[in-house]
Amino acid sequence: MTNDSREKGSDEDSPARRRRGPYAKSAITRERILTTAREVFSSVGYNATSLRTIADRVGMTVPGLLHHFGGKEQMLTAVLADRDRADMEFISTVVKRRDITPADGFRELARMNADRPGMIRLFTMLAAEALDDDHPAHDYFDQRQALMRSIGEVTISNAIQLGLVDPDVDRPLAILAMLAVFDGLQSYWLRDPSIDMEAVIGFLADSLTFFDPGRRWAAQADPDPGPDSGAGPDQVG
Repeated sequence: MTNDSREKGSDEDSPARRRRGPYAKSAITRERILTTAREVFSSVGYNATSLRTIADRVGMTVPGLLHHFGGKEQMLTAVLADRDRADMEFISTVVKRRDITPADGFRELARMNADRPGMIRLFTMLAAEALDDDHPAHDYFDQRQALMRSIGEVTISNAIQLGLVDPDVDRPLAILAMLAVFDGLQSYWLRDPSIDMEAVIGFLADSLTFFDPGRRWAAQADPDPGPDSGAGPDQVG
């Protein structure tokens, strides 16, 4: 055996490399547990889910399950964190695009959600359960609702500056209306997946004057808006 081959073999058998094995296995096991917990939560809800049910589906004992997660509530927190990571990536992209209207953002969100029915079912189920003040996700959904309304208002403000939305629109009311319709639409879609959520959101948005794609308002950032700036929306030919 050459020095090179001995060095290579020594590296492969090093303590650092051997330690990576159990860690990698543990990460895979945690992911299996989370995937199973997500499926069970979305099927019967958090309250009706038992640790035994999750453990049996994963092929583990309850003590083995608790070795990776301290309890059911910790699993729920991890499941919601996974959802947040995906959503925040999307929201960050939308907010940075200053040329996008809130209607466009909702259309894109509807398109993305249509590709992940399991996650939408989970979220809808948990949101209903979390109306109970004692539910472990109650504060999470309150905070998320406030965050979504805040992000929506920022998006509307950006669109107003570009002349894409009526500057006189009631911003909090407009975004609340769209969020309420969007959440309700998802419940309909879960019962009837043939519903085209993107088309429904587009129809609603295009029917509202503050999202009307056939109109353009003078951009508020324009230092010289011209004589028509106070006359309301101008039709684009």
